[in-house]
Amino acid sequence: MRLKNIGWEVAKRSGFTLMEVMAAMVVIAILMGIIIGAAGPVKKMALRRQASAEISALFLALKNYQLDNGDYPVMTEIPLQGDIYQGNPDDYIVSAMFLFSELCRGGVEGANFLEPAESGVTIYFEPKGSQVGSPDVDSYLQDPFRMAYGYYYSRERSEKSLFNVVEPDLWSTAGLKETPLDLQDEIYLQWITNWPN
Repeated sequence: MRLKNIGWEVAKRSGFTLMEVMAAMVVIAILMGIIIGAAGPVKKMALRRQASAEISALFLALKNYQLDNGDYPVMTEIPLQGDIYQGNPDDYIVSAMFLFSELCRGGVEGANFLEPAESGVTIYFEPKGSQVGSPDVDSYLQDPFRMAYGYYYSRERSEKSLFNVVEPDLWSTAGLKETPLDLQDEIYLQWITNWPN
């Protein structure tokens, strides 16, 4: 009588070789590299859209402020380079603090996000925690790139702002820190603004 080792043959055929496993791991690693590489531009595009939506909401809050107070809040403490704004958002923290104070805390200087607004104060914009830089002391409005929003408006000039003429300028540098050389500079074209680029 002849015995066959059926179990051994089945087990031998059902496993993967080391080469097959290594090939599968290489394919997975390549696909992961492609996916991770594509995630950067997609995230930046999402941040740009979020900044654009926030600028629209802030501008609407400024319009409501103007309807109640007769004019927009005045902020001229923005560093200019000739007729253009400098590109470093660190220079905009003062204007972003002012914007937070005027729109979110009724004009209280040095207001912070963690303390509620005084009772009876009109709140024109209620930011989420991610929209506020330095939430515990001297809070300011920041864009999705975690940089201060720029804001400029003057009553003294015949043109109240550099780009909108009669309305305030409001912008995000979209994560860029370079100062544009002139109005046609590509850096300006990448900014997210309330004026047409």
